[in-house]
Amino acid sequence: MKASTSKTVTTTAITIALFTVFLTWYPFVFALAWPGLALARLGLPYSWIFTVAVILGGLVCLILLTRSRSWLHVISVSAVLPAVYCAFSFLFATRLPIPLPATTPYEAFPLQKAAYLNAYENGYRDGTLGIMRTYCFYPEFETKGFYDGAYKGNLVWWRFLGSAMPERVKQLLEVSAGRDVVSMDPNEINRNQPP
Repeated sequence: MKASTSKTVTTTAITIALFTVFLTWYPFVFALAWPGLALARLGLPYSWIFTVAVILGGLVCLILLTRSRSWLHVISVSAVLPAVYCAFSFLFATRLPIPLPATTPYEAFPLQKAAYLNAYENGYRDGTLGIMRTYCFYPEFETKGFYDGAYKGNLVWWRFLGSAMPERVKQLLEVSAGRDVVSMDPNEINRNQPP
């Protein structure tokens, strides 16, 4: 095997191994789609194409950059760049700010408003990654915040995929919220705030 071919295989293997380790530690695969999800938050449909281009383009550039370099450079660059990408994935999915609603149903109650916004953030992050889970056994204001955030996050998710949120997904959210004893009336969700 030629040196350049073995460097290409090594670069690809290290990159795939780092993505696998990341997904073993943080098992939400769509967190790796953060570039496209960030664009979907800004309103760009079909942004999954951008994510694919970034990942494949990055791998091709990485391979081209390392073909004529020393083995130490190949291994270090192949380890550092995917690790940085994975770190940004984690930050995007868990830490970076999200668009919060300008008003809540609990404006007159500061503690409930804070809990609503915290739950809204959790629901929004789940919805943005395509995760749909229930949020039962919590006070009504937290549960309502979670489902309102999940609805907005799902809007971003479906924009990322290039389509409107299907009615079955809306119904599933409504049924889940109903089982948790909160209303998912779309007219109650603050539509003035972009998702």
